[in-house]
Amino acid sequence: MKFKKIRGHFSKLVKLGIMFALLASIVESAVTVQGSAKALETVVSNPSLGLGIWTGKDGDCNWNYDVVTKTLTIENGQLSSIPLTKELSWANEIEYLNFDGQIGLPANVANKFANLTSLKAISGLNKVDTNATTNMASLFGNDLNLTSLDLNHFDTKNVTNMSNMFAYSGITNLDLSHLDTKNVTDMSGMFLQTRRLNNLDLSHLDTRNVTNMSNMFAYSGITNLDLSHLDTRNVTNMSNMFACSRIANLDLSHFDTNSLTSMRGMFQGTGALGEKFTLSSHFNTSKVTDMSELFAATKYAQIVLNNLDTSHVTNMRDMFAHSCVNSLDLSHLDTSHVTNMSGMFSYNTNLTSFDLNHLDTSNVTDMSYMFTNDTALNHLNLSGLDTSKVTDMHYMFEADPALTSLDLSHFDTSRLTNMQAMFRKDTNLVDLDLHNFKTNQVQIMDDLFEYDSKLESVNLRGWNTRKVTTMSSMFRHCPQLVYVDLSGFHTPKLNDSTLMFQYDYKLAGIDLSHFNIHNSNILDHAGNPNGFAVKLGHYRLRKSSGVGQSFKHIQAVGKGKLNHPQGKKYTAEQLFRLYNHSAQKSPVAIYVMYNGKKPSFAKHLGIK
Repeated sequence: MKFKKIRGHFSKLVKLGIMFALLASIVESAVTVQGSAKALETVVSNPSLGLGIWTGKDGDCNWNYDVVTKTLTIENGQLSSIPLTKELSWANEIEYLNFDGQIGLPANVANKFANLTSLKAISGLNKVDTNATTNMASLFGNDLNLTSLDLNHFDTKNVTNMSNMFAYSGITNLDLSHLDTKNVTDMSGMFLQTRRLNNLDLSHLDTRNVTNMSNMFAYSGITNLDLSHLDTRNVTNMSNMFACSRIANLDLSHFDTNSLTSMRGMFQGTGALGEKFTLSSHFNTSKVTDMSELFAATKYAQIVLNNLDTSHVTNMRDMFAHSCVNSLDLSHLDTSHVTNMSGMFSYNTNLTSFDLNHLDTSNVTDMSYMFTNDTALNHLNLSGLDTSKVTDMHYMFEADPALTSLDLSHFDTSRLTNMQAMFRKDTNLVDLDLHNFKTNQVQIMDDLFEYDSKLESVNLRGWNTRKVTTMSSMFRHCPQLVYVDLSGFHTPKLNDSTLMFQYDYKLAGIDLSHFNIHNSNILDHAGNPNGFAVKLGHYRLRKSSGVGQSFKHIQAVGKGKLNHPQGKKYTAEQLFRLYNHSAQKSPVAIYVMYNGKKPSFAKHLGIK
């Protein structure tokens, strides 16, 4: 019995020993991570195991990672240019980065320490040799929890690129006084989205050779910024430089902008409600070609444009879009070279009218969204607008509920190709006379008058629609529309007229004799249920067209008149069969449809 017990204990001890040996083997293989990337990935896929210290190499630098303290320590040697997040799949676990020993950085360290989203602090930067480094783009970018950096010993004399260097980081304070930036040419996005950064001293920043300052302070938390020491003589791009930043009282009086060519979105989202913005007379914009989004989403009540030289500007897209400005004097703007005015005055809730008489639009090709969603706009004098080169007007007047009328008699639309939603959601427009519109080049007309809830009539007589391919929802949700003359419409290329008149329940008549409606539900839920007249032509019908589907009585006019039809009576199914044969057999005829007693149509209905 004793022998059996001893043998049993011995057996257990052997098993326990094997287990300890196996565990030690696992720990040893997990802790030592040197050699192939495959071996590295074997370990890094389980950073939560908490197995002590992991080791590895970056370039010829040894590193070790303490799983418990989440500290990555890099030792003597030359680091590679590969970002840590691409080398270490667990890089986002790192909270502390420590440089221990003399460490060299290569010429290109773009993104090297970027996207370490858990990183809280970096120590030993004074041991890092950056003498050979020329590219520091996004070096600490997106280090969301990194609040401070000691750059006192950072050698940057050979650096040319600092774009996005601190962008999206959690930096709260930054001492730039020891940075040598005399050779830097690109500072774009350098402090972009540094939301926690409140103050910044730029007095020691040498920017004499910088050409790109786009997005430099965009979306930053900086509230006060002295820009008087910035040398901008060679800067060509200031796009979005201060966009949506919190900087108060921008003083640009010391800016040398003689080389500036792009100001896209430069002041976007800046200012305070009720403030007045005036650009200094020293601010030279004579070479600027792009002013798109320049004052977009600004909170200024007034923007003085007297000193703005726009003589070479070609792009004014969204220039004042979403702004809070309540008046605009455009008389000093030279727009003779502008080709794009898309969304230029869109989404403004304060402007009630524009004086566009001095606006030279002779070279403009794009006016899409130009006045869309100007909810207070109640008057527009467009007689001075030259639209002879405009090809795109889609959404031009969309969602302007205060507009009750529009005089477009002077519009030259001979080159127009896109009219999509041009008058959509103009809920107070009662009638429109567009008979002078030349539409021979137009291809897109969908949503053109959709949701114009008070529109009773629209004159489209003379429109050429031979190139139009889409008319879907063109008059959809126009509940007051009684009649629209489409007798001149020829649509050989039309492939989509889906829901063209849906929910137009006052519509008394429509001429579809030249419409290619074979592949659409053009009259789905359309037409006055008490009386609706429709003229059909040689094009074939499908059941989905909706023609006659909601009417109990259908009768051809025949030799009679609209109010006294004498032709054959049909059901919707019979009418469908009649027009579902070959094109040669489909008759050109007018049909009266109703649900109760026979309707009485107005004489001016115009269906012949």
